[in-house]
Order: sequence, then structure tokens, then C-alpha cells
Amino acid sequence: MKFKEQAIEEAINWWIHDEYYYHNVFSNLEKAIDEMSIEFISNAVFSMFLKQYSVRRSLKAGVNTPRSFLKEIMDEGFYKSVKNGKTNQIDELHDKFDSASNNSVKSALSKFSALCNPSKFIMYDTRSRKGMHYILNNEIEEGATYKEIDCYESYCKFAIQVSKKYRDQELDRALDHVKSDFRANFLIQNKDAFKLRVVDKLCWLHGMDAVGDGVMEYNLGDYYRLMEYRK
Repeated sequence: MKFKEQAIEEAINWWIHDEYYYHNVFSNLEKAIDEMSIEFISNAVFSMFLKQYSVRRSLKAGVNTPRSFLKEIMDEGFYKSVKNGKTNQIDELHDKFDSASNNSVKSALSKFSALCNPSKFIMYDTRSRKGMHYILNNEIEEGATYKEIDCYESYCKFAIQVSKKYRDQELDRALDHVKSDFRANFLIQNKDAFKLRVVDKLCWLHGMDAVGDGVMEYNLGDYYRLMEYRK
């Protein structure tokens, strides 16, 4: 499968560089808000997340909008549903946020959810959907239409199917070079989450390739060397 090994290294790289931090905050969001304030968390963490994951544009303009979106996530029961692994809530609630600039914040909700509860959720956007469509119809004997993939709950089920292409042994080998890094412990101890993060990167790579963005197939050794700069 094209990009199969590269997706593993991308997942490890992103987790150690960014996602470990966001996971720690988002999975303990109630505690963080209680200890600090929703204003501080919104400005210091949530606004950065929205920009970094290219979902700020799905919200209305205004300096207070990220706070409003975060408050809606906490007040409307969505956060609790994410903690409980209810993937269907993204399809049911994505168009009911007043802070949204258009009819849907599905991508933003999926990315927040995947960082909060990575064992159950996966990131979802236009390019990842293209990548998932290619993988299902060309790499594994599954097959799916874009209409089926557009349903987030179905997308998660398809992602689990794709994740079965990765064996624990090959993931363990990839993690071996970062096992001394405390940030990798979560991936080592939570293989289901690690597999979904890998599938996310696999879909992203195939999606970028599908739209002609010229994805490079890098030397895997370069990922290992890059990790040395993160210690």
C-alpha cells in the first residue's frame, strides 16, 4: 500500500510534536478550565488549535468567536459525548453551532474529537475524505461512495477497517526508536488510538496526492533523525 510506512512515521512525528499536548489539554478540558478559565484556555490553546488545524475559517469572524465555539462544545453536551466515544453526535450536531460561519463545523469537531479521544475518533476534512475514498476503492476490498464517506460515523467505521491493515508488530518496530520519549507512551499503550492516527495520516497523504499537491515519499530514516531534534 502506497504511503503505508510513511503514514506510521507521520503519525508518530505529529503526536510527539503537537498532538500529545492537545490531547492532554482536551481530554482534561473541564479540569483545565476550572483551574484557569475558559478565556485563558480559549486564547492560549483553542485559538492556536483552530489555526494550526485549518478550521478557524469555519467559524464566524471576531476575536471572541473561538471562546464562543469552545463554550458551545462544553455547554451543549458535545464534550461529554466525545469522552463517551459517541461518534454519531458529530453528524447530529455539526450544523447546530451558532459560532459557525456556514452550515457545518464537522471538520473542526472531528479534529477536536480526535485529539480529545483518539481511540474512537479520527480527523475528517475534504482531503482526508478523498484519501479514504481512494483507499477503500483501490487498496482494500471494501469500496464506498463519497455519500457513504460523508457520514462521519461511517467514516470512523471505514477507518477501523483500514486500520486492520496495520499489524501490532510493525507499529511496535516503528515505536521502538521513540520508546524513551514519554510522549510516545500513550501510543505504545493505546494501539487502537495509534492505528487511527496512522490511518488519518494515510488518508491525508493519499488525499494530498489525489489533488496533485506533489506528496513526497520521504526516506524513513529522516523521520528518525528528526526525532533526535525533539528530545
